[in-house]
Amino acid sequence: NGDKCLCYDEITDADNVCAIRWGDQVDRLTIASGTLFFKQPTTACSYDWCDANPNHWFCLTENTLQLRDYFFDNLGGFNLTKSSNANSQNDCLEFCQEHDACRYATNVNGDKCLCYDEITDADNVCAIRWGDQVDRLTIASGTLFFKQPTTACSYDWCDANPNHWFCLTENTLDLRT
Repeated sequence: NGDKCLCYDEITDADNVCAIRWGDQVDRLTIASGTLFFKQPTTACSYDWCDANPNHWFCLTENTLQLRDYFFDNLGGFNLTKSSNANSQNDCLEFCQEHDACRYATNVNGDKCLCYDEITDADNVCAIRWGDQVDRLTIASGTLFFKQPTTACSYDWCDANPNHWFCLTENTLDLRT
């Protein structure tokens, strides 16, 4: 969209003038490249962007997993909060910015956005691997976004859902052979 130049004045009654770091929850590739220029030496703030703005969608961008590799739901300690069709990944992140996690999936029927929150009394919050029995091409492409780093569950999808049809998709033989 072109270069932009923004000018700021220092707030004269501010207790502390500092530059806010992006922090560990923000993917730097989400941020436009550029330079900040100051007339006076400026220190880094003691807090980061997500400390100051915990419900901003930037805070969902650093901790990601690919949907064709992992899934999450109530078995992994996440509860579906709301969903919507999405026009883009950024629209989905903005839609879910107040939640703990987000799933953006692209498929032929349109893009889907689902927002999740961690179940507060869950024993373990984790992302579920699809496992060896699931053909990844059966799964819509997309990305899972988390505000906090998330580990892989000790079990996979078919361990938790042995009768689900996804578990029949990887090990196949052609009927004509």
